[in-house]
Amino acid sequence: MKNEGNFKVLGYVSKKVGQEHEKPEQIGKAIKMTPNLLKHVSPHISEFINIESYLFTLSHLTDVLNSPDVTYYNKKNNSFEYYKYLKEYVCVIVKISNKNSLFLGSFYPVKETKIKNRIDRMNWEDFVLTEEEAKEKSKL
Repeated sequence: MKNEGNFKVLGYVSKKVGQEHEKPEQIGKAIKMTPNLLKHVSPHISEFINIESYLFTLSHLTDVLNSPDVTYYNKKNNSFEYYKYLKEYVCVIVKISNKNSLFLGSFYPVKETKIKNRIDRMNWEDFVLTEEEAKEKSKL
């Protein structure tokens, strides 16, 4: 972890994640953790199986970012979701700001079914065009 002013750099967007989610402009960008993170995480602490799992996740955020089991790009929230099994399945949210900076938005435990649903959605999105994409293609 690298300290830079009022935040810490926890990792960087990998080439694989940037390409997989068609976000090449994010490749190599720093993922920062600000002091505000804990206020976003605190509502989720009781969702962890126990405090040890929460603390383990907190101390292994870099591992989740560097070697996720699954990643997903959430178009609605303009964020990456990094999923990994630690002591339980967790999701780490990386928000893309209006200034195109990347910040850790939150982290919380998830059920394995949520991860499977994300994988299904990614597979579905590979074959289905949005209304905008369909209109754009019809112009060609």
